[in-house]
Amino acid sequence: MSKAKASAQTDAEQPAGGMLAADAATTAGSCVSSSLPADLVRVVAEQEGVPGAALPEAVAAALASDAEYRLRQVVQEACKFMRRNKRGVLCAGDINAALRLANVEALYGFNFPTPMKFQRVAGNKGLYYVADPEVDLTSIIERPLPECPRDVALGLHWLAVEGVQPAIPQNPPPATTSAAGEGAAPPPAKRVKIEGTEVEPLVQHVLSKEMQLYYEAVVQSIRGTEEATVAALNSLQHDPGTAQLLPYLTRFVAEEIAGNLRHLQLLFNVMRLVRTLITSPHLHVEPYLHQLMPGVLTCIVGKQLCENPTDNHWALRDYAASIISLVCQKFGKAYESVQPRISRTLGGVLRDTSKPLTSHYGAIVGIASLGHNSVELLILPHVSGYCLVSVMVLTHL
Repeated sequence: MSKAKASAQTDAEQPAGGMLAADAATTAGSCVSSSLPADLVRVVAEQEGVPGAALPEAVAAALASDAEYRLRQVVQEACKFMRRNKRGVLCAGDINAALRLANVEALYGFNFPTPMKFQRVAGNKGLYYVADPEVDLTSIIERPLPECPRDVALGLHWLAVEGVQPAIPQNPPPATTSAAGEGAAPPPAKRVKIEGTEVEPLVQHVLSKEMQLYYEAVVQSIRGTEEATVAALNSLQHDPGTAQLLPYLTRFVAEEIAGNLRHLQLLFNVMRLVRTLITSPHLHVEPYLHQLMPGVLTCIVGKQLCENPTDNHWALRDYAASIISLVCQKFGKAYESVQPRISRTLGGVLRDTSKPLTSHYGAIVGIASLGHNSVELLILPHVSGYCLVSVMVLTHL
């Protein structure tokens, strides 16, 4: 009875590390079959430049024992990786993982997806080799030569222009609707020839769902209350991710002005939108000036811009005139024809006696916003004649 208690106490006092070591030795023993001979140490020593004969037997045996311990340790950790990967065959990847865990450089040239098959050398039971497939050199020589590699060169192309991907061979083709699902870009159109001239097709622009919702919110805000309009304009002014909406907003400006010439407040909000697009540091509105300027000039020289003639449509004309002054100041140097074309249009309205006084007022305000040189060239030479016409018009009212 006392012996049983003593043995139980001995087992209980045994440290956990000893049990783990025993399990590790068992696992390693199942993977490595025999101990390393001392002759192997001498062979390795001769390869490293140390004469094998000069290596004492005790030293060789000690090194063999230490090398065997290290090998068992690596194989034990590799077996853990093997079991973790739900495999029953140890492969080179498990050995490399165990070496990396021990902070040892991994083996190169043996990381095969399948285990290597070793074959025993005939006449030597302890020597194995990996069988390499035989390659017929004649078939290799008779193969056609591969193409010469191209010279290294650097090429430039546009990935996107104003948020639109150009349909050029360097860019990936847009996915079709059937392959990419809803919202994908349509296939690029083919080039057509008109009277011998090849016309490049327009690249269709597809907005994401989020940008579509944002655009709808901006449109509703411009048509809504003052608070919503101010919030939408502030967002467009400071948000750098609205460049994709620029073509849609310019089309919205043109359509709203053409369809609401008697809605004074809506026209004023649209002019505020135009000013926001021009002054925003994140938007490049130069390619869309030809779409914005007709609407701005309409709000300057339009015949009637409100339902009630007593409404303050003069403020709208003054505000639109300040916009064309801003356009000439910001883009006049890059586009030298902008100010002359605007001056020609306003001067023509001013000289046309059939136009109403409201249009003449807008033309005078617009020319005055372009600077004193425009006033001297377009207004002062016609002051006397215009005064006579104005008196005649006023006397018939």
